[in-house]
Amino acid sequence: MKIALAQINPTIGAFKKNVEKIRLFIEQAKDKNADMVVFPEMSVAGYPPRELLERPGFVMDNLKALDDVIEFSQDIAVIVGFVDVNPDKNGKPLFNAAAFIYNGKVVSKHYKSLLPSYDVFDEHRYFEPAHTVSTVKYQGIRFGITICEDIWALDDVWERPLYRANPVEELVNHGAEFIVNMSASPFDMDKIDKRSFLITSLSKKYKVPFVYVNQVGGNDDLIFDGNSVVADST
Repeated sequence: MKIALAQINPTIGAFKKNVEKIRLFIEQAKDKNADMVVFPEMSVAGYPPRELLERPGFVMDNLKALDDVIEFSQDIAVIVGFVDVNPDKNGKPLFNAAAFIYNGKVVSKHYKSLLPSYDVFDEHRYFEPAHTVSTVKYQGIRFGITICEDIWALDDVWERPLYRANPVEELVNHGAEFIVNMSASPFDMDKIDKRSFLITSLSKKYKVPFVYVNQVGGNDDLIFDGNSVVADST
């Protein structure tokens, strides 16, 4: 399977601009005969949208933009980040979501399990965590989709581990042959080395390749450094 990593710079709330950028990268991926193209976390809406998530119009415009992206998914699989509505009356009203799209339809949706609420992050304020995880099967290969913090459950990166759940381990136990991670991970002085250590450690520990796609550019006071990477298990 040939996978394209679309390291884009989305703008918060600029839905038409973001969709057009996504379309251009999908076309580039097709031109390079990719079977699948992966975009960063919340790439339809831009990250982090913060209080804009409290505006119903923002969420609805984001879902309409996702519909536009679906139209470009002919002959290639697309994994794109967006904001989904929680249909349950309990819990937070929204999910930080990924859509696996192919040939004009959303094949499956996947929600972020681990919601950071430290440093610059405040995701518990807006989002409900995923209650379950599930794999995707495409071209005969089963894989898992994770969103940013979902890969940060590894004990080795924390002095005191923050999470009890481990989405990567769950997906591997469900038969995932590789893991996709869609991120909007901001830059700091030690982050690039820490991420590289994390991704290679996960790949070796669980004996599966990792496809990591990070946002690039700036939104508000945050800088995103990209550094998207693929790691194998050796």
